[in-house]
Amino acid sequence: MERIRGKFADNALMAGSGNPWWPDKALDHGAADWAHRSVKSLADHVSDAVGIVPNYRRLEAAGWEQAPGVRTR
Repeated sequence: MERIRGKFADNALMAGSGNPWWPDKALDHGAADWAHRSVKSLADHVSDAVGIVPNYRRLEAAGWEQAPGVRTR
């Protein structure tokens, strides 16, 4: 777990709880966001390497980046 520690913010709801970092302080929106960005980066790299356009890129190009009301970074 030390390999991923520090790549995203800890779960603020667990601050000062005395609980272990994994899983209580690690699993939160920050971890999910980091995982999503990491997987998308890998998918982008692989699809570029093999010369394909994945469906999510087509949707992004059409203006479907996110659901209404969802904020971006």
